[in-house]
Amino acid sequence: IHQWYNDLGAILAEYIYELLEEECQLKRVCVPVDASMDEPKSFCYMSEGALTNPSNLIVLLQDRGVIRAGEWSQQLILHDCLNSGSQIPFIKKAQHEHFDVIVLNPNDNFLVIKGKNDSDPREKKDDVCDSDQTECKVQLEKVIQQMPKRGVESAEQHTIYTWDHFISKSAAKNVAFIAHGYGGLAFVNLLNERSQEVMRKVHAVAFINSVHDVWHQNVPKSSQEWIRKTCCNWVLSSMPLDKPVTSMRMNCPQVSAVITSCCPHQQTFKYVIHFTDVVGLCLQISCHVHLQNK
Repeated sequence: IHQWYNDLGAILAEYIYELLEEECQLKRVCVPVDASMDEPKSFCYMSEGALTNPSNLIVLLQDRGVIRAGEWSQQLILHDCLNSGSQIPFIKKAQHEHFDVIVLNPNDNFLVIKGKNDSDPREKKDDVCDSDQTECKVQLEKVIQQMPKRGVESAEQHTIYTWDHFISKSAAKNVAFIAHGYGGLAFVNLLNERSQEVMRKVHAVAFINSVHDVWHQNVPKSSQEWIRKTCCNWVLSSMPLDKPVTSMRMNCPQVSAVITSCCPHQQTFKYVIHFTDVVGLCLQISCHVHLQNK
């Protein structure tokens, strides 16, 4: 079942990439930018004016795991619908509101090479399956090598690389990040590594159930103050939408997110966060920060 989900997830990722390119008109940009022809490559997506539009730029940074560019949650896509688990509706709304978009791909870190592992005695025993031959092939294929993609070997490195080569060089005066789960930790790591650039360039950050921790990540006081003034974290809560939520780890305005049951029989899929207005999202951040600072 685990292998089946992995294979289905890979097919789903390719379908999402197709939607990003055809429906959202985003272009695929390879990283590292100086990769040779035979070198493992990753990529991200960006709209046509992402680097040249002088006004607004939204950067999407998702959670860790099997999630790829254009996805918030593969499980939500598979068990609920494309709109709830993918970034497609959000990207379309952003474009409608004249925002340019960069979609990061922080979990595409290795080229996975699969094949039959001849050193495994269990696989030397019998090359014939009683079931379908294709199914047999899937069962016998093992990951025999993982080749790192230079410069983007982790979510943190991918975020720094795309910042250095694309986001920091964009003409946008107003850059906003939407960071979900581990994406929040990757953003705070970026803030640590490129503090002056980030604090000058980024004007709003919406964390969604972020796992960042300013103390464990040794964030300097000046950057902590910037986070408090610039960021807002939407977290799981039984409270109505946008109500203040207190926490021992709170280091920026923190409010309740929408919680709905997508698949009542599976707790993994217990919530969907809906942002219906991109401009409104940035306005919400500004509003929360203003109220917090009063």
